[in-house]
Amino acid sequence: MKMMIMPLSSVTYRGCPKSRCMRRTCLMRSHLTRVTPITMALTFIVCQEELMGLFVICPACCERSDSSIMQQEGTFLKIKQVCASCGYHRFWQNQPMLHRNMPTCNLLLSGAIHFTGCLATQTLRMLTLFGLQCISASSYFRHQRATPSLVALVRFSWALLEVWILLSIEDRVNKVVDVQLVQSSEVPNSSWCELEGLKRSVGLLRGKDLHLATLITDRHRQVAKWLREELSPEGTRHYFDVWHIAKSSLAAVKLENIITRTALLKDVRQLSPQHQTFSLEAYHSLILHFAPKHTGFSYVGMYSRLLLAALHYNHNANRETARKSDGTEKYCVRYPGFRKGAHVVRPIQEAASYGYATSLMKALQESYTHSPAALRETSPMI
Repeated sequence: MKMMIMPLSSVTYRGCPKSRCMRRTCLMRSHLTRVTPITMALTFIVCQEELMGLFVICPACCERSDSSIMQQEGTFLKIKQVCASCGYHRFWQNQPMLHRNMPTCNLLLSGAIHFTGCLATQTLRMLTLFGLQCISASSYFRHQRATPSLVALVRFSWALLEVWILLSIEDRVNKVVDVQLVQSSEVPNSSWCELEGLKRSVGLLRGKDLHLATLITDRHRQVAKWLREELSPEGTRHYFDVWHIAKSSLAAVKLENIITRTALLKDVRQLSPQHQTFSLEAYHSLILHFAPKHTGFSYVGMYSRLLLAALHYNHNANRETARKSDGTEKYCVRYPGFRKGAHVVRPIQEAASYGYATSLMKALQESYTHSPAALRETSPMI
């Protein structure tokens, strides 16, 4: 059983000219020449048998008519209806077209997959197993790398947000300020990637005439050496995150020789007295959703997903605690691994918002109207 995607905005009705026809036999009006893009319309799944049943009765004479699928491209479907009794015929399609060559839902499906951080192959495999007619993985990757592309829209949205963050950086904001993707081929080995990324981010801030008064990092020795030589003379104070010291020193509780180690004592003196890096660790955990380590991505695909993770984090970083109907805050009990079976009570945050993804979907439609040839569909008719 095949199922088709049906955007609500492409469905309209008209009455039957003969009273003997029941209202349920009225058919959906054809919009063959309609090219206005839909604006985040509701979309429904319709089984093929139920859809074709709407074209059994001729809307002109209410006699039985013949219908067939003339074209199918991903989610797009075009049906031809012919009445042998009165000669009436028409073509009907299930969605509007963007500039006459791109089915709207094909493009929006690629955008929805990419902007939410889903894996294209897994998502499309699930939809295919479900029986839903959808685009191929090659179509998704073509949409991702074309111009205007999904990646370009993500970069543009990030650039706008980055400007706003840098303008308000003097305030205490829980936001990701910069994202750098360093390839191992750009540095002597992979252990240098973290230092290279830090250098690039510091260079960005310097270019904006911003000075780092305090920088909190983990115990990365290369980073600590570079900060001591390059930033400390400028007045930047470097601290270590408390958690990174604690997690590597658990044995110190039992072993006195570890406690008195010179390197550990030196690091303890450099512990951050105020802020910690737990927010950054939360962002790193979020990256695993948008770019799982078990999946390989191209450079542009990986960079785009890092930016999407940053957009998602910045959009949801300061969520309020969820409340019950009586106004009291909601809490939950968790059993983290480091507590070894002991529980902790944590507040439940409000549900995450994907407003940034909705904005990207709208921008995707708008940008395509300025460059329609870039995403032209080339798949064969079925």
